[in-house]
This record gives sequence, structure tokens and C-alpha cells, in this order.
Amino acid sequence: MFELFKITCNIKKITFVLFIISSIGYAQVEHTMLDKIKSIKCENNFIQTSISTKNIDLKIFKSISEQVSKNILNEEIETTINYKKLKYLGFIHPNKTGLFNANPISTLNKNTPELDKKLHVFNYDDFYISTEINNKQNRLNIYYTLRAINILKVRYKELYNVLFKNSKKFATKKPNYANWVNSNKAFWIAFNNNPTYIASNNTIFLGDGYFLNSTIGKYRNVALVNIDSENILGKSQTIGSRPIYNQEKNSDNHLKYLKDGLIESITHEMLHNYIDLAYSYKESINKIKTSRANCNFKYAEENTVLNTSLSYFIKKGGLHKKLIEYYYLNTFDFNIETLRRTNQLNEFSKVFTKSFKNKTWKDIFKLKLLD
Repeated sequence: MFELFKITCNIKKITFVLFIISSIGYAQVEHTMLDKIKSIKCENNFIQTSISTKNIDLKIFKSISEQVSKNILNEEIETTINYKKLKYLGFIHPNKTGLFNANPISTLNKNTPELDKKLHVFNYDDFYISTEINNKQNRLNIYYTLRAINILKVRYKELYNVLFKNSKKFATKKPNYANWVNSNKAFWIAFNNNPTYIASNNTIFLGDGYFLNSTIGKYRNVALVNIDSENILGKSQTIGSRPIYNQEKNSDNHLKYLKDGLIESITHEMLHNYIDLAYSYKESINKIKTSRANCNFKYAEENTVLNTSLSYFIKKGGLHKKLIEYYYLNTFDFNIETLRRTNQLNEFSKVFTKSFKNKTWKDIFKLKLLD
């Protein structure tokens, strides 16, 4: 009996020691991962150790605002990120975050295959950023994603409120077009190989019961933006960042995209996600959602999202002219001609307007969200 007690005690000691070693190992990995991101240089960096998290944000936002007042391009903005808010959650399956308990990511559930694997996952407020590989390029991707979010918060406040801040609330308890209402509880930006070109979107729908004394369901979802970690590197002559920026070095195309195009990509894909968010209660959005089943309608939706995003950025300033011209010529104009050839241009235009009189295609294919 005494020997059994000794064995049990030894097993507990070994388990405790292994737990301590594991914890130390994780802390070291976390420290290393965050230190490597912190080593990315920025002219407006500052020591954050003795400053509160709130005041770090205020200092960052003030710096961005002062630079924006000079009407400079986004790629010229020098700004750091709030390292006190940045957490490395580990090399884990996204289900381990607890976000997806209501609808776990799995082959069985047939949802979000691009996230159904172990990933390097970071958290920053309501944002989760994941990469498949831990390398220099992906550390830059993480840093500049957080930079893009801060620029959206400060320079494009109306846009940020519509697509992010306000989307966390339920817009109504009485939807007209479904028996549920969507909201977003978090935003996930994943660097992977899911997109065909540069970016794609998805919404992971997560049921959260019903409104009080009601049969109307509540959904608190995760809005997903995928960024192609390979195509943005500037290696391809025909796809990704190189055709947009035309820099000699691959790394220069990659960096220009991160400082400029990434801001538009996040906005663009979140506009697609807005359609998933608002279709149950907003008539104009419901028309788009229900039209998705039509062959080739994707070109009409793509043009609408693209033009909504670009026209807003043209009005507010900040995006590089090369990016705007590239997308209008190679995507918007191409899609118009595609729908014209299939004799669907006028049919799909009716989803977005009641009258064609004195309207250009850019007038028609546009959401009235950011006007």
C-alpha cells in the first residue's frame, strides 16, 4: 500500500514538472515570437513599458492623425502598434480559442476548411491574425495588419464604424427577411493560400440563442478575411502585388502592398462580409444575398464591393493611384464586359438600381453605406 502511495506521488511530481517545463517552453516561444515582431523598425516607435495600454493607443492614434492631416499616402504613414495588447496564443487549431464552440471548424461541419489546421494565432482586441508558417514575411504580415487596423480606425473612421464597431451590435430585433439577426463578435484575418488572387472572405455563423421572449435567433459570428500569403510576395508577373506596384524587387512589392493595398483588401472583404451580416433586415442587402445563387452574379457583387471601397478611398484620400487604376481596369471593367457578353449586365444591374437614367456603371454598382 505504501509503495503504491509512493508511485502515485511520484507520478504527480513528474506530471507537475512536465507542466512547468511545458509552461516555460510556451512562455519562451511566446516571448520569442513577440520579440521578433517588436524588432520591426518604425520611425515613430516609442518605449511602451511604463505607459498604460489606453495611453499607448492614444499616442498611436494621435501620431496617425497628425500625419493624415498632411494628406500623405497611407504607405508613407509611420506608426507602431500597441505591443501590450498583442498576444501570441500559440501554434493551435482555431477551435482552441473558444470562438467557435457554437459551430466548431471541422470537416464534419463542412465549414471554413482554410482554418481547419494548426496555425500560429495572434490576438489583438477583437482581431485574430493567423499564419501557417512562422517566418519573416509572415511576421511583417502580422505587424502591417495591425497597422492597417489602426489606420482604418483613425483615417477612415466612418468605414471602421460601419464594418467593424457597429457590426458587433444587433441592428434590430425584428428582421424582415429571416428569423434571425447577425452580429460579429470577432474578426479573423488569415494569411493562407485560400484566395484565387489576393484576398477572399468567409463568415463563420455562430448561433447564440434567442432574443428575450422572442423566436428570433441571435448569431454572434466571426467575419473572416483571407489574404494569400504567396501572391502578395511580389514573385508573380501576372497575379498579386507585382502587377499592381511593378517594383523590381519582390520584397518591395510585398512591402508596398502591406502599407497600401492591405488596407483596401481588408475593407473590400469586409464589405462582402457585410452582405452576410445585414441581409436578414436590410432590403438592398437581401437582394444581393438572394441573387448570389445566379450564375455569374459574383461579377456584379465583386464590382459593387470594389467600387464601394475604391470610391470611398478616392474621396477620403490615402490609397496609391496605381492600386485604384489597376483594380478599375483589370477587375471592374473586365467584369462589366464579362456580364455584357453573357447578356446579364442589365438584369443584374436591376438588383442595385430602379432607374438607369443618367447613371454610369459606377453609379449603379455601389452600396450606399459610406456616402
